[in-house]
Amino acid sequence: MTSFPTVSDQPIGGGAVPTVDARELHAFLDVRRDFSTWIKDRLQTYGFAQDVDFVIVHAAPQIGGVGNRGARLDYALTLDTAKELSMVERTEKGKAARRYFIECERQAKLAQVAPVSVPQTLPEALRLAADLAEANARQSERIAVLEPQAAALMTLAETEGTFCIRDAAKALGEPENALRTYLKRNGWIYQRTPTDPWVARSERLAAGMMRTKVVPVETSTGTWNRTQARITSRGLAFLAVRLGKPVPLEAQARLPLALPAPVRA
Repeated sequence: MTSFPTVSDQPIGGGAVPTVDARELHAFLDVRRDFSTWIKDRLQTYGFAQDVDFVIVHAAPQIGGVGNRGARLDYALTLDTAKELSMVERTEKGKAARRYFIECERQAKLAQVAPVSVPQTLPEALRLAADLAEANARQSERIAVLEPQAAALMTLAETEGTFCIRDAAKALGEPENALRTYLKRNGWIYQRTPTDPWVARSERLAAGMMRTKVVPVETSTGTWNRTQARITSRGLAFLAVRLGKPVPLEAQARLPLALPAPVRA
């Protein structure tokens, strides 16, 4: 059985890069076409660039050659190029070669990792332990500060690109009352009592068609929070189709993230 191609470093792009000899890859893959035809066709068809994806190592005249006639071109392929050429053959050997190159990349990355300095004395070990404890404490403090901020941003992100019923009606070209009636009759929203705000139904929330947003309302006695049922971009697009309307541009793009401003009651 033909052995896997050898991986060796070649200068490409100003640095040493792991490469594979194209002739060895051609032999391993058992390609029926002759090497010169195969490699030139593959490099051109898939748009590989010289000195980026491969280099020509040398062009030495073969024995018996005259001048440039009979000259043999050798190609050094980067591992990414070799992986792609292996896969396009659509054979078991091509799959095996790709796995082999992936493992070669993994081993190369492991070799680049600097070894950990092991303490040689008790004071060094104690110093390392103290440094690690201090780093863990700083990390815990950062997490304690960032977690509430992250939770707040996630809440905002979930309502980004959503629409109140009035704005949704404008986008759809429907009267607000008509759209609200449609949403109520078709299981999108409901009220617990006639004076309560509209609430999005759980099945519409689960389907990603609606979201619940907390809106600060400013009154003469202070500011209080009111829940608001909002329609997502997905929900707006769904409604447009159901109502026989063109999908609004608002449903095709996300709105910018912004903090909700208090509104007057």
